[in-house]
Amino acid sequence: MEVPLTKLIMVVVSLAIAGAVAGIMWTMWSTFATSRDFTISSPVIYDFGSDRRVLVVVKNMGSVPVSRIQVDPDNDGSYEIDITGLAIRQGDEYQVDATFIDPVNYPQQTVAIRVTFQDNKVLVKLYDFPVKRS
Repeated sequence: MEVPLTKLIMVVVSLAIAGAVAGIMWTMWSTFATSRDFTISSPVIYDFGSDRRVLVVVKNMGSVPVSRIQVDPDNDGSYEIDITGLAIRQGDEYQVDATFIDPVNYPQQTVAIRVTFQDNKVLVKLYDFPVKRS
């Protein structure tokens, strides 16, 4: 009677270990299969004296769609430009064209760009934008 019980316990323990390994592998694969990243191109700030205009193209380089782009032209922690309701898929671009009134530095201004993905993960990057008088 002890031999069949021992075999049954071994089978149950083996199945539990196999299930745990399969669960860990599934979690790791789904975590590594999704990526979140973005890049920019054509950054510029135009200074009109009383206000400024920022132009930049944001491209989604990750596999999770972008749902929100925020731009902090003077990198003070308050994102003056906030674009919500987006669904920028992998490889797609969005051109940010907005005005703000904060002062800028010449010839370059450090700008913070904060991107929120549809899974609510946030990525912030700093870039130097050239500043031009118009």
